[in-house]
Amino acid sequence: MLRFEDMWTLRARRPVGLFLLLLALGALACSPGAERPRNVLLLVVDTLRADRLGCYGYPRPTSPNIDALAARGTLYERNYSQASWTVPSMISMLTGVSVTTEEQAIPTSLPTLAEVLQARGMETVAFPANEVLGHGRGFERGLDLWDFTNETVNADGGTLARRFEEWHGGRAAENGGKQPWFAWVQFLDPHMPYKPKPAFDVFRGPRPGQERLEARWRAAEQEALGHAGESSKDLAASMEMMTHYSNLYDGEVRQVDDAIGRILATLEAAGELEETLILVVSDHGEMLFEQRLQPIFVKATLDKHQCLPSGVADLFGNGHRSWFFEDLWRRR
Repeated sequence: MLRFEDMWTLRARRPVGLFLLLLALGALACSPGAERPRNVLLLVVDTLRADRLGCYGYPRPTSPNIDALAARGTLYERNYSQASWTVPSMISMLTGVSVTTEEQAIPTSLPTLAEVLQARGMETVAFPANEVLGHGRGFERGLDLWDFTNETVNADGGTLARRFEEWHGGRAAENGGKQPWFAWVQFLDPHMPYKPKPAFDVFRGPRPGQERLEARWRAAEQEALGHAGESSKDLAASMEMMTHYSNLYDGEVRQVDDAIGRILATLEAAGELEETLILVVSDHGEMLFEQRLQPIFVKATLDKHQCLPSGVADLFGNGHRSWFFEDLWRRR
């Protein structure tokens, strides 16, 4: 299983996108006596932090299915994302090149992973939930099925798992499932806004390591008070909000893990799990109020609201932007 928050191994200076391509091409080689080449399943979890997964040491039960997969496969521990937002990261992942400028689309001169595999005789499909992958950016190139519809765009992991199940069952009914396939599923949970379904919204109380964070938040209280407005949150309310968002994020990780478990169960029931190369990756991480914001971002909030409406929380990063923190780029 590939390392999360992935694509750029700094030490080796090689994009993981190239590694994906080599792995996928290697999967086309049959072992002696094999009836057909292996399939390739690329599961991309948007905005997933590795340190919120059990296989990377997180104590909460957010990822039982991913953890089980990691225990059976290869867990990569020292990799960097190509960018802190989806489009350039996915360009790199699907072409194997380093993204050095603000590319908004896949250059037409570069073949995509799907195009290469399609030319080798594989059926190619994709189920993308993130709408930024559309709009003519070239991510649909080389795909027999680009399931970019009102049902899949902005959908939760359960919906994508169902769409995969429907496609997988349909192809078996049509041709007996003889043709090898490449499937790319791009989950959107745990992207903001964090809204896990009730079944997965199960995490309460302080996050692991909360004591260290609370010390940082308390140290910033006086600065926040200096920019307080009549409706600004006080320290207690701000801390409660930051903890709540973190818990919701963990719930969405659990939600997408469940969806991945459903897809793996589909393959196992069809007898294809052992002959499918499965890669689980993320495009980038997420800030969850651990790091102080640079003054320019605090000023932007003050310019907009003339105060810090969320109090101390407005001094710490949440989400993903062009920040150069390890939370977004690298996970140990």
